[in-house]
Amino acid sequence: MRRSKSSRAPRTFPISRPGCGPVAGPPRNATRCCTTTCGLSSTACSTTTNPAPGRPAPATTTEWESTMRTDIDLGTAKGAYTPLVVAGDFLYVSGQGGFDQDFAIVPGGIEAETVTALGNLERVLAAADATLDDLVAVTCYLADIGDWAAMDAAYRRYFGDRRLPTRTTVAVAALPFGLRLEITATAYRPRPGTR
Repeated sequence: MRRSKSSRAPRTFPISRPGCGPVAGPPRNATRCCTTTCGLSSTACSTTTNPAPGRPAPATTTEWESTMRTDIDLGTAKGAYTPLVVAGDFLYVSGQGGFDQDFAIVPGGIEAETVTALGNLERVLAAADATLDDLVAVTCYLADIGDWAAMDAAYRRYFGDRRLPTRTTVAVAALPFGLRLEITATAYRPRPGTR
């Protein structure tokens, strides 16, 4: 005999806030605070979603949800995408190419495109108060894998003494607008009070 959903005992998941115990519901940010012992008023407690384990919950659902995903449109997109998405502590940067401020590909070959693309990446990160030091992963797409050595040398010079993020380089058949290089990146920038 099948039980209806309403007759099943709800699953419980641990809550990371001190004084809170397990509560019914799905894991992570969809769980609800269980008691007022977490320091929130009973009204705030009953309407607050709990963040990932180890992170304090914000005072209101609206506050928490506003930190989960933010699209930052810099007016630089040449297609149907967002240049930068902030999701919690992570920043996801769409592909950056060797375009100047007028959306023209910079002259000078792969070295110039690499330096310009990294400069554009740095500018996008700055819009979210992040720097190249916050990068954790970079993917470089090359229209010609034969450009790898020159791209790598320009990339290394650009980063200088900074800690290098992980990097994957992929050869592709072609890139939009005739680019020779496109760079995507993920950065980690903890929100204040979560380090």
